Amino acid sequence: MPLSETCVVFLSHCLRRAQPQTALKRTGQAACCAWLATILWISPTVKVVQMVAQTWLIQTMLAWGLDACLRTGENGLSLLQPYQAHCTSVSFSDFLVIAAEAVIASTRQRHQAANPRALALDLRSQFRFGRVTAATCGFAAGRLPNPERGCAAVEETFVQRMGLDWTGAAALMGVHTLGRAHVSNSGYHGWWSDPENSRRFNNNYFVSLLAKGWIRELGVSGNNGKNQWQRSDVGRDTSFDGHEMMLNTDICLAYTENSQPLIATRHNCCAWLNGNVVRRAVQNNDGEFCGGRPGGSAGRERRQCCGVQANDCGNRGNPTGPAAQAILNFAANEAAFLIAFQGAWRVATENGFENSLRPLGQCRSPAPAPVPATVPSPTPASTTLVPTAGPTPVPTPVPTPVPTPVPTPATTPIPPAGGKRRRRGKGEGKGGRVQP
Repeated sequence: MPLSETCVVFLSHCLRRAQPQTALKRTGQAACCAWLATILWISPTVKVVQMVAQTWLIQTMLAWGLDACLRTGENGLSLLQPYQAHCTSVSFSDFLVIAAEAVIASTRQRHQAANPRALALDLRSQFRFGRVTAATCGFAAGRLPNPERGCAAVEETFVQRMGLDWTGAAALMGVHTLGRAHVSNSGYHGWWSDPENSRRFNNNYFVSLLAKGWIRELGVSGNNGKNQWQRSDVGRDTSFDGHEMMLNTDICLAYTENSQPLIATRHNCCAWLNGNVVRRAVQNNDGEFCGGRPGGSAGRERRQCCGVQANDCGNRGNPTGPAAQAILNFAANEAAFLIAFQGAWRVATENGFENSLRPLGQCRSPAPAPVPATVPSPTPASTTLVPTAGPTPVPTPVPTPVPTPVPTPATTPIPPAGGKRRRRGKGEGKGGRVQP
């Protein structure tokens, strides 16, 4: 299944568009859009120019295989095309945030279409503009957390640099609910969720972390520098295109081994939890637990989740990862995830510009097209309605009596001044003539 998700998105905030515009031709593979959204939540140290404004971001995107998404075109379309039409109205930094929010809004709407009771996610009302695009950036390496370092990298980037707590860090990681990793882009391979949920912005990423089993996968595609966790339970898809995985930076949020957050190269174990511990996550997974149903002995559940791997990662009845409680909460309660995500997303996209951004109410937008409106004329004797706005109306011509050579009583010549008027005859209109 080729990665051909088109990433032409533009949610017009200050540009006064009514709805997000997206071209998602193969919505099952949201590679380009998901990578864009993923990169956007990475930010440098507080008070340093916001990451989306930096040249290093473009360099990183190109290095990670996003050249097609950004400029050369995927399915014949790229972000460069819509930006050209608005480059004098919105900075590139603002545009990238707008584009990422358009991805999230569109895929959230898709989830709502399939789940009418799902809550809406409103990012537009909290959007603020005014980011300045920098031409250069002295420090580029190390801005993105290295998945091989696991939660040490998450803590360094999100907690120490950005000032989030572990709940906020876990919420930002929720963008992994979209799309997949591809070897040609990042060196990693697979979906964070099943393909269908990977085209919807929801809490299924957290559900997958808890309601499925995971074992380590070393040397992805023969590269010893790329290691991840693969789904291990009886419900896994063994095909190449259906492969599900978690990075060290995902799995470590919930699971530990020997009191240390999981790292694939260090810990050989199965990450899973008892069915009764993740009961609400299972409910949000259509009742599926490790590809089957929960219940029975611990040995039965372990075999269902882990296969032949009998070594548990940590305590299967009590996860102790640094964000374990947040993961449990988000998997059980999607509303809790959306609320936490909105707050963390704002921190990530405004970092370094907190005191200079402005809300949409301060956009300098073109005035809307005038709509003619009418009000009663102030002249008491008239009932004519005149427009108060819009183009100058064409006045209705007042009938002017024109003499006619046909001798009829109605066309009697106008009398000299001082003459007496007669009553208007029956059938005569207001335009009838008067006579001596």
